[in-house]
Amino acid sequence: MVSDSSYVSGTGKDSAEARPSGPSPDGHPFQRESDDQVNRFLLCSLIAESAKQIKARANRAGEALPMATIVRGVMRSYRQAAKEKNGPLSQTELDVPGLQKLNDKVLKDEILRHSRARVKNSETRLAQAERLGDATKIKSEQDTLAHAIEQRDRLTNRQ
Repeated sequence: MVSDSSYVSGTGKDSAEARPSGPSPDGHPFQRESDDQVNRFLLCSLIAESAKQIKARANRAGEALPMATIVRGVMRSYRQAAKEKNGPLSQTELDVPGLQKLNDKVLKDEILRHSRARVKNSETRLAQAERLGDATKIKSEQDTLAHAIEQRDRLTNRQ
């Protein structure tokens, strides 16, 4: 997103004219100019609203994702999208369908990341219980691990 002032200083061109088309001369993918203007309030509002929508959708899907995790995922994906030449955040006008696709991807990625972390944590707790030799705790952690693996596999196959 570029602010109302889309004139690129020092070039005598507006931002659309100043952007190179295609890959750079050295063959690397297009990089946004460092002097691109971003409306920070609008970006923060967009991230917050997207994170709330993703949180609500995750809850409806039966996944309790931490909000901080969702916000980090949204910020990470929006940063990547802003670097893309034809991404949903590369133009002055908001690409709502593109942002929806991006949010869908963030939701899937964060649910998968969270389910993988849950399996890893269960494995760690099971190993600790086995070291202590606590049969009750071992049984409990085995059940928890089996459930976490089942959820992770279900989500992975759904992709």
